[in-house]
Amino acid sequence: MLPKLPIPILIGILGVSVVVGLVLGGFFLKERWEPRIEYLDNYLPVDPEKTEFVFGGGGYLNEKCECRHMIYTSWSAKRFWVIIENFSEQLQVLDGNKTIEAIPYVLQEGNLPEERCIWLVFTIVMPNQTGTYEVNLTIRLYSELFFSREYKWKYILTADIFVPKSFHEG
Repeated sequence: MLPKLPIPILIGILGVSVVVGLVLGGFFLKERWEPRIEYLDNYLPVDPEKTEFVFGGGGYLNEKCECRHMIYTSWSAKRFWVIIENFSEQLQVLDGNKTIEAIPYVLQEGNLPEERCIWLVFTIVMPNQTGTYEVNLTIRLYSELFFSREYKWKYILTADIFVPKSFHEG
C-alpha cells in the first residue's frame, strides 16, 4: 500500500509537473509553429538559425537600381511586415513611384497569400557622388499563435562612375 502524502506536497509535485510540461511543450510548439523564412528567390535555402542577411550591389551615379526578392516562408507564417528602418541620407529610396522620406517606413504588411511568399520590390536611386551606402530592412513574420520572428536585412551599395570602353578595348 502506498503511503499517503500531505496535500501541500501533492500540490507541489503537481505544480512542478505542470511547469516542466509547459516549458518542454513550449519549446516543441515554438520549433513547430515559429514562422521563418525558408527560401529566397530561386529556392536558395535559408539556415533556420540565420536572421541577418547582407546583400552587396552597386550602380552608377544617379542610376535607378531595383531590388527584387521572392521570399518563401514556412507554413506557420500567416502575417508579415516589411519595414525600411533607415538608409544613407544620400540615397533616394522609392516605393513604386513614391519617395520614402520618413523612417521607419512600412514598405509592406498584411496576410500572406496561400503560396506563403512575399514579393519584395523597392527602388534605390544612387547619389551623384561615388561612395558606399546602406539600406536596412526588418522583416517580421507572425503565426496564428503568439509566435513571431524578425529578420534584419542590410543592402550595401557602391556608387561608381560609368566609364564606357572605347571600341578598340577588349
